Amino acid sequence: MSKTLGKLSSELYDLKSKKKALNTEISVLNGSIKLVEIELLDVMNDQKLLKLTDDHHTIYIARQIVPKVVNWDLFYGYIRENNYFYMLEKRPSRTAFRESFELGQAVPGIDPVQFDEIRTRKT
Repeated sequence: MSKTLGKLSSELYDLKSKKKALNTEISVLNGSIKLVEIELLDVMNDQKLLKLTDDHHTIYIARQIVPKVVNWDLFYGYIRENNYFYMLEKRPSRTAFRESFELGQAVPGIDPVQFDEIRTRKT
């Protein structure tokens, strides 16, 4: 026998409530992890260490270079002049597309895709 609509909706709400509680707990843990990482980075930098190893684990500093755009006009001009469009991530803004779509403006090269999802809210 299949579940009733009432039982399914109650089950969904209960599961989402549990997920919300777990996500709150994860956020707290992530905050604690970040604080320890900052403290560890400070100590390792003070001692000029890039790697720390013991019998149980290894901790190391992985240096990364990431872009920080300080002038979008210059950056876009550089891309356009040199045809370096590969420097951009290839995904359109959902919000901007949705606004154009709702105004009846077609965007060349994009097809609107509709999908349904179940959402809940506490009443």
